[in-house]
Amino acid sequence: MKALRYIITRPCLQEGSMRLLKYLEGQFPESGPVKFYDEAGQEYPAEVRRDLERVLGLGAFYKAHHLNVNDVMMVTPLMAGCYKLEGIVKPYAKPAPEWEQTAPRAAQRPAPARSLLHPAPEAETRRVVVDATPHVREVRVERVEPAALSQPGPAFDRPDTRPEARLPAEGRALRPAPVTPAPAAPPTQAQSGDTPPTAVALRERLKRDLRSSAPEPEAPAAAVSTPGNPSEEIAEFGRLSGYRVEHLGAGLTRLKAELGPHSYTVLIADSVPSMGSPEWRDRSGMGSVYRVWLASEDQRPEGVAYVTREVFPVLSAQARLAPLSPLDLRSYWHAGILDLRAAQSVARVAETHVGQRGAFSLVLMALAQQPANSLVSSARIAEYVGPAHESDLTEMLETLTRPPFMLLRGVAQGEYLLRSDVGEFLADLAGYAGDLRRRIRPSAAQADDSFEGELEHLFAGLSQQ
Repeated sequence: MKALRYIITRPCLQEGSMRLLKYLEGQFPESGPVKFYDEAGQEYPAEVRRDLERVLGLGAFYKAHHLNVNDVMMVTPLMAGCYKLEGIVKPYAKPAPEWEQTAPRAAQRPAPARSLLHPAPEAETRRVVVDATPHVREVRVERVEPAALSQPGPAFDRPDTRPEARLPAEGRALRPAPVTPAPAAPPTQAQSGDTPPTAVALRERLKRDLRSSAPEPEAPAAAVSTPGNPSEEIAEFGRLSGYRVEHLGAGLTRLKAELGPHSYTVLIADSVPSMGSPEWRDRSGMGSVYRVWLASEDQRPEGVAYVTREVFPVLSAQARLAPLSPLDLRSYWHAGILDLRAAQSVARVAETHVGQRGAFSLVLMALAQQPANSLVSSARIAEYVGPAHESDLTEMLETLTRPPFMLLRGVAQGEYLLRSDVGEFLADLAGYAGDLRRRIRPSAAQADDSFEGELEHLFAGLSQQ
């Protein structure tokens, strides 16, 4: 989708917010929580307040990307309630060159005095339009200093007024070495004489050399320098996270997320010939298509989307701990970078899931200390569970009152009746899970006994107490 340009103001930085201008109201139709992601996949939760005409909670993004007043923020809608943010820091006036700051006073000749007929020009202030849209026009004020003019002399003996002639000796000695040797040019007056080329000319020449020696973004050599394709790790990652993996040959792998209107495809290439295959250029697939290069953590290409080899085992391990779906990873593919740093934010989701499951186990262990057909209070269980999970305690106890658990029965606010012994409850629940699993068709059943094994392990631990 099209990115929207937003100019950051001082109230935005002070409040950590973004004002809902006229062209942004259609992208935030309702008040409520939303999620923003930067290019690295970092998540920034925020809240839309239509009554205040602002989006609150962006202070962490401004601080992490060192944004200031008049800097630009690009907002790209990904899906309902999810947006991508990109901060663009505006260039400011460059400091004076080092040779101008350290040059001796003898080399910095003062400007000659002006007569009444030739007054010295004053500094000029100009308003420059940096960027303009149908709704916003960005204007900066620049101060243009007058150039120092030489003392006028006779017409037959005029001094050299070229900029290079006014450079001090230290400035003339600063000659940057080009990255690639340029073809020899015929000697000119600036090369054969005592006056070197201007600093501006040297800087432009250096930019041209750097631009000519930079690698093409379509085929980064750093991304394909390491041979081999970890097809087994990609296949394991796809199986655990819900992708359909297809190895197309020539170093090209396709991950398909078949989710109806939310479907998308990821093409992973580990060699330059993969870019010439028809599958790489095919745009007839369902949904969005993300094309990434397979790189490594120590060889990261610039200017192209990439995924590192080291991230697939890490994501597979996290998918074994907590459910990981293609919807959870779509923002990272869209950002164009999926490395170990991005995997840390995915790991936080898995840690939250494991922590909630551990809190549920603590609640069952606390109930196991009470006999059957006895009253238990949420305050007593909160002492056993601890204050870290006190906010989720009521929801977990209410879950145990509903099918298929039916372990508790609500009596009064904060009080429950323990229907049966926790050990017998876990044994019945494991038997129920086993019978249900055997009734499921073998083609749709999973090969592992993770759920039943986890219940049996928990029951064995409770039986030993």
